Amino acid sequence: MKERKANLDEARLLANVRQRAANLFEDGYRANTTNSGLVEIHSPCGASYEIDRKAKTCSCPFFVRISQVKQIGDPDCTCKHLLGLAKLLAAQKKKAQQLQIRRHNRIQWEALA
Repeated sequence: MKERKANLDEARLLANVRQRAANLFEDGYRANTTNSGLVEIHSPCGASYEIDRKAKTCSCPFFVRISQVKQIGDPDCTCKHLLGLAKLLAAQKKKAQQLQIRRHNRIQWEALA
């Protein structure tokens, strides 16, 4: 089976999606895991999307639109939320650890005072 090469517009679109995915945390996006195992992504403007990590799907409008053209599982059938999820979760974990260390240090200083 011969692979279809992406045209220039598709390549630009994918590059833009990857760039935006790399900056989810810095742009104010937040993620949390639900009881059902899905991940909720919250955008800074208040929108929320659900990601199914196993199925590699997202409920955002971009993913819904692109999945109508591409097959799910195709590397080009993705959105910034799916691409940036791992980095977003890692950044949130690092931030939470830093806050925990600061709280611990503050308590230690207050105990010495």
